[in-house]
Amino acid sequence: MGRSFDPLPVDEDELNDLCIRLLLYCESCRLELFTDQAELCVRHLLLVLKLNRTQNLTRITDPNKGLILHVLDSLLLSRYIHSDEQASLLDMGTGPGFPGIPLHILTRYPTVLVDSVRKKIEAVTDIISALDLSSVSAIHTRLEDFALSDYDGFPFVVARALAPLPTLLELAAPLVPLGGRLVLTKGLPKPAEVTSGLRVADIVGFALVDSDEFDLPENLGHRLIFVFQRTAESRVKLPRQNGLAKKNPLA
Repeated sequence: MGRSFDPLPVDEDELNDLCIRLLLYCESCRLELFTDQAELCVRHLLLVLKLNRTQNLTRITDPNKGLILHVLDSLLLSRYIHSDEQASLLDMGTGPGFPGIPLHILTRYPTVLVDSVRKKIEAVTDIISALDLSSVSAIHTRLEDFALSDYDGFPFVVARALAPLPTLLELAAPLVPLGGRLVLTKGLPKPAEVTSGLRVADIVGFALVDSDEFDLPENLGHRLIFVFQRTAESRVKLPRQNGLAKKNPLA
């Protein structure tokens, strides 16, 4: 259960302006987002910015930049998550709920948000409650420990600029069942990181099935998307001990 949380009243003019901006951005990116979904996404952003005044959840304080760098950047991952009535979604390293909450709002998939930082999970739990997102849960744990829990795996796992590709692929592998998808977004990874990532993908049973790149509006950055599908069992036992994926990558 979340803590008692009474969100400040939202400035309706600001809310409406941000909703219109978000709908226009989505239209230009060929994303179908309904008005009620846009409003929920904007309310999420405004709650994050409110909590950020005291909790240091994000370095972004301008709602117009946050609309692009947090909300739109999250929603763009939906292009690589196909429709499936039985699907569920896992957000690795969610922070204050990006990309998991916007993707849940768009797809309606039951969603689990995981982060190892307690204050971020406490904040996102408050936000889930304030937005009445009954099919979203937030869990404070390390990904290695979460892989040992009783979840059967998630058809769609996402992560946004969380760690180097080799680390992300290893951490995700125990969480993605055969046939499931891992969708990762990065800024401008160095070629060596990509090469190492592809080697780790082969070791842990992932195949790269799609990739894409795009520039965010208002010159706010470049994004590379990597879409992996789980095609085989890992050739090494996973998860390894906490921290090894980062300190001693498989390739």
